[in-house]
Amino acid sequence: MHYFRLYEKINRRSPLGFGKAAGRWNHSGTPLIYCSSSLALCMLEHYAIRGSVVSQMNWELATLEVKEDVPFIEKIDLPKDWMVRPYPQSTRSFGAAWASQNTGFCVAVPSVRIPLFRFPEEHNILLNPLYPDFSNYVHVVDTKIVNFEINNLTVE
Repeated sequence: MHYFRLYEKINRRSPLGFGKAAGRWNHSGTPLIYCSSSLALCMLEHYAIRGSVVSQMNWELATLEVKEDVPFIEKIDLPKDWMVRPYPQSTRSFGAAWASQNTGFCVAVPSVRIPLFRFPEEHNILLNPLYPDFSNYVHVVDTKIVNFEINNLTVE
């Protein structure tokens, strides 16, 4: 299956690169790579988080191929406050615990940007780059320059 990842196009960044910054599903120091099931959701996530400043940044879009089935976290298993914005400590702890257990290279999580019950096929995935043999499960298919221009979105 194909997933999409937007990352800021700056020196030494790569499609499967990762940092140690915190996010909705990880603590600072727990590396995870965030991807989306569709290009539209991927772009929505970045725009919703960063706002119009995205148009001032240089972006690259990576299309990734995930070689295995992606397990989904059931809604009942998510922290009760998983949809709260800004993201709560509980979701960071949840994702960090998943990553530290090293039980899988990826897991699907819902987006807080769209109603889960109406669009269950739209989701995000968390990739664990420290999983053993990670490179056997995830491959970069393609990369493209993407510009968020408020009046004229372009993909080159």
